[in-house]
Formats: sequence, C-alpha cells, structure tokens
Amino acid sequence: MHNDYLEVPASGGIVGVALFVWFATVLVNQSRKTLNATDGLHRAAASGAIIALVGVAVHSMVDFGLHITANALVFVTLVAILSLEAMTPPARPSEVAG
Repeated sequence: MHNDYLEVPASGGIVGVALFVWFATVLVNQSRKTLNATDGLHRAAASGAIIALVGVAVHSMVDFGLHITANALVFVTLVAILSLEAMTPPARPSEVAG
C-alpha cells in the first residue's frame, strides 16, 4: 500500500511533519473562515473546493496521487480557490463625493 502521509515523515523527518501539521492547520482555519462568507457564490466555490480536497486527502491514504503533476496542479488550484477573499465592488464616484 502506498500512502502520502507515511511518506512525509519518512522523507521529511520532524521538519516535514511540522510543516505538514502547519499546512493542515492553516487549511482548516481558512476553510472555516471561508465558509462564513456572506457571498453565496464565494461560499459555494469554497464548499466545492473543500469537498474536492477531502477527496484528495482520502485518495492520498492509498496512493501517491499528488506525485502526478496534473493532480498536484489541481490540488494547488483547489487550495487557491479556498484562499480567495470575497471581493467587494469598488465604490462609484457619486457615492464617494456625496
């Protein structure tokens, strides 16, 4: 059986495990923050990214899926979608002056 989670301590040692725990903690905190967004589209995109990342996490228990470049690119894209901040539209000039 191949497992990405066992490869982290085997290849990275204590530093690799510390970085992995830090990344997982930041990812969970960002997920919670993003799910509390007021914009429905932003919340929906974040929910989809979280579901996909859970799928990647489960798949990584039994395979080295992130060693394939396309899979790693999708993973990074999902993390980027999750880390986006909700954008507010710029104020119109009439609102600024008035």
